Amino acid sequence: MKKLLTALLILGLGLGFFLNTINAQSDTTLIQKVEDITISATRISSDANKVPIAISTYKADEIQSIRQQLSLQEYIAAVPGLFSLNATNYAQDLRISIRGFGARAAFGIRGIKIIVDGVPETTPDGQGQIDNLNLGIVDKIEVIRGPASSLYGNASGGVILINTINNIENPYFELGTAFGAYGMQQYQVSGGVSNDKTTFIGQGSYNSGNGYRVNSGFKNWNFNGHVNHKFDNDATLKFNLNYSNSPQADDPGGVDLVTREADPEAARDRNLMFATGEEISQLKASASYEKRIGENSTLSVYGFGASRNFLGYVPFEFGGVVDLERFYYGTGANYSIKNITSNSVNTFQVGFDFGSQDDTRLRYINASGVQGDLISDQNEVYTGFGVYILDHLDFGKLLLSAGARFDRNAISSVSSFVGLGDAMTDLSYTSLNPSLGFSYDLSENSVLFANYSRSFETPSLSELFADPSGGPGLNEDLEPQIANSFEFGYRTNSSNKWSAEAVLYLINTQDDLVPFEVEQQIGLTFYRNAGKTKRQGIELTSGYHITDKLQLQATYTYSDFTYEDFNTVNGDFSGNQMPGIPKHNANVALKSVGKQGLTYHIESRFIGSLYANDGNTNESNGYTLVNAQVGYKWTSKGTDISPYIGVNNLFNVDYNDNVRLNAFGGRHYEAGPPLHLFGGVRVRF
Repeated sequence: MKKLLTALLILGLGLGFFLNTINAQSDTTLIQKVEDITISATRISSDANKVPIAISTYKADEIQSIRQQLSLQEYIAAVPGLFSLNATNYAQDLRISIRGFGARAAFGIRGIKIIVDGVPETTPDGQGQIDNLNLGIVDKIEVIRGPASSLYGNASGGVILINTINNIENPYFELGTAFGAYGMQQYQVSGGVSNDKTTFIGQGSYNSGNGYRVNSGFKNWNFNGHVNHKFDNDATLKFNLNYSNSPQADDPGGVDLVTREADPEAARDRNLMFATGEEISQLKASASYEKRIGENSTLSVYGFGASRNFLGYVPFEFGGVVDLERFYYGTGANYSIKNITSNSVNTFQVGFDFGSQDDTRLRYINASGVQGDLISDQNEVYTGFGVYILDHLDFGKLLLSAGARFDRNAISSVSSFVGLGDAMTDLSYTSLNPSLGFSYDLSENSVLFANYSRSFETPSLSELFADPSGGPGLNEDLEPQIANSFEFGYRTNSSNKWSAEAVLYLINTQDDLVPFEVEQQIGLTFYRNAGKTKRQGIELTSGYHITDKLQLQATYTYSDFTYEDFNTVNGDFSGNQMPGIPKHNANVALKSVGKQGLTYHIESRFIGSLYANDGNTNESNGYTLVNAQVGYKWTSKGTDISPYIGVNNLFNVDYNDNVRLNAFGGRHYEAGPPLHLFGGVRVRF
């Protein structure tokens, strides 16, 4: 199967180059050209073909209506350099890594900046969740595939910028329902109205299921409201309101290889004993304002506030119930000015971001799934402030970009532990991160680019709280993770039908934040710093529009990530591969889209084997997953009826959906579900 997937990938890339040659003079205009796509994740908007960094985009089309819409993995699996696990354990959230950043996350998304509709979804301490994102209203996704702290500060080893639908041509109302294996149910309602100046779009959804493994059920409610108001042609105000409530997200835990092979559906015994899982509710409101000042200047401002309540049960007794109340808020602004001369366009931007996070963390005895006595009461405050300058100088064929950002992050903690007394901790981290890049047009359709960038990542509050010494307060031994990245790439597109990109990169890091467990507190994840790592890789992308409705895409990622210096009390891991990242990762997808009639999407994902621990003694085997969806749209008297059906894991492959890194006792493995079906219908008025 591995050889077959490799052959398919080579065939896809080769087909693209061959068809590019024979169609070089074609004047087909049915497909949007790559350079017509505008990138905003770089803060200074740029043409996708000229931007001097590796960046991938996803634009919603008819495929959106036949997706299952349960995990962001459905939308980003084809992005080279990006790897995701844990799409079916809703207590842990999707674990996303970009060139290794984020691979260590025990839960949620770490090391990657998440931006939704121009507002940070990542908390100031660098912890990201997307369980409140309604996938049905995703319109566009941009992924910066590498360090970007000169743009976004802390925890920007990569960037995922998500824009939801904010403009509609006509008022609409849509209902959708879907059912699937393992008790999966989904109900959605959405609608939008607009006039010359104001657009309102709202969507609500309910998802639930029993899950493939024991103790893996979930339920969640979600509502998103969006208002887009144009005061005039030069000023726009956007307002978003999001509410999410997940009363159930059970956690089956990881098991050892013997248990995994004997019963893939089995949950860890201690997870059943302590009724592990979580309950979450979140309310977030945000607003952004953009004003064009004169011909060549723009002012942008945003602000947000969010409240998140979390109740979690973890598989041990002392402190095994976590009651967390979090409030975080932030604001930011930037001012851009463009200077146009006869032979150049210079765009300069200056801006700032501010964010503050206040966590009240209570821990209780977990008496076999029942909340017991209070053992600790801790209040943690994390405040971050960053200022940045960016400059893009465009000479036509040559584009130069430069940027620098200074950040200061301050942390304070006041804690009280039963039997251990009180503790106060104050920490601060400062960092200056530059970036420099260029792109050069070799021809009308081919671009060469290169860049250098630097990133930093402080420990999050939950990582600082987990002190392996067992004492009160925060783990003051943890240091921020620093990375220096060098990237070189080539991209081309031809005849509006074919595009390709090849990227080479080298990233050197120091003080990587690495998870581990100890025998005395099994089930609790601690963190330590690795000395140095070396990450080098290759990313290839090729896409071909066979017809105006039929598209083929192939991507391949090679990742060679090693510890250069990592010596611990448990052993010297220098020279070992970093766990959690496969060396080889590929994706081949074929889709047919149309405004009416048949729509289908077939995707094959190859995931190579990967190590599960720093010692490289435990491994998760590679696999190939094939998923397919097909739908049909009827339109009659202004009403669209769109039934669809899908199959996941078409060839019933045995694989691991998640691998828990450095888990004590070899409990790394969480089996993914075998072949299973889902289907539904959407009706749009």
